[in-house]
Amino acid sequence: MLCKLAWGNVRRAGKDYLVYLLTLTLAVSVFYAFNTISIQVDFVSMEEALSQLLGGIFSGLTLFLAAVMGFLMVYANGFIMKRRKKEFGLYQVLGMSRGQVARVMALETAIVSGAALVLGILFGVGVSQLMTFFTASIFKTQIAIFHFFFSMQAFTLTVGCLLVIFLVTLAF
Repeated sequence: MLCKLAWGNVRRAGKDYLVYLLTLTLAVSVFYAFNTISIQVDFVSMEEALSQLLGGIFSGLTLFLAAVMGFLMVYANGFIMKRRKKEFGLYQVLGMSRGQVARVMALETAIVSGAALVLGILFGVGVSQLMTFFTASIFKTQIAIFHFFFSMQAFTLTVGCLLVIFLVTLAF
């Protein structure tokens, strides 16, 4: 029953969740595309030392981007909760416990985050393919044979970070 209520709330409060969905989709796509840069550098066939240096820099920037995504989710969740304060109060007046209201909110966030993950990965895969050519142009090289790629490492890192950020959001 809580799942049905959460799904209905997401559809009904579409305007509030649309901004959240679009922002989170953009963040996921940038996060995925950003994490594939090490693979793109391999396509360009650079020196090993420079490749390792860039990998270290991008690892640090990945942590920064994850922190920004976490702040974004916590802020957006707080914004949505403030806008719907009266609705949550009505749920409690009708007999729902605070835990049940919190579960409904968590389910709503999970639904929107799941949709943003799927859309963000699809968009991020496309952006990362384009970034391969951009990376090659930065290093003044050409790509002889282009292969479509999907980075499972970047995918698992993106999903893992999104799950950790989601759990931190639930704690707040």
